[in-house]
Amino acid sequence: MDIIAEKFAEAKKYWLDQLSGELIPVNLFTDFPGPGEYRAASRRIVLEANESRGLLRISKNNELALYTILLTAVKILLYKWSGQDEI
Repeated sequence: MDIIAEKFAEAKKYWLDQLSGELIPVNLFTDFPGPGEYRAASRRIVLEANESRGLLRISKNNELALYTILLTAVKILLYKWSGQDEI
């Protein structure tokens, strides 16, 4: 087995161990009781040119994908709204 396959196997085992067990729902505040089921939704957000450039600069300077930066922002928002450590 080559070194890349070994590292991948180690990483896979780590994350399978970390994510095993029962999923904890994120408790967000609502104005009304939900229907008891989850539905997908989307929202389009348009950024100003300087905001886009700033995000791309952060991405490039830290060698991170823009997706990673945006996902981190969403996770921080969910953490702040829910008060839960694990999102």
